[in-house]
Amino acid sequence: MVGAIVAEISTGTRGGIGRLIIEYAQSATGDPSRMYTAILGAAVLGLVAAGAVGLLDVALRRYRGHLA
Repeated sequence: MVGAIVAEISTGTRGGIGRLIIEYAQSATGDPSRMYTAILGAAVLGLVAAGAVGLLDVALRRYRGHLA
């Protein structure tokens, strides 16, 4: 997840979380909460993705013995 956010910054993708963090950090003098909201959103997105992979692992564990 972190790699995808960093890649958004370097590729110039508009509207991505990484780009929003950079844009909000540059204009943080007036309202720093916007930058922290984007960072918190990225953290929550990473936790959701990790949780989804964990649930998929639990769901597919019963097939582990059959594949080997």
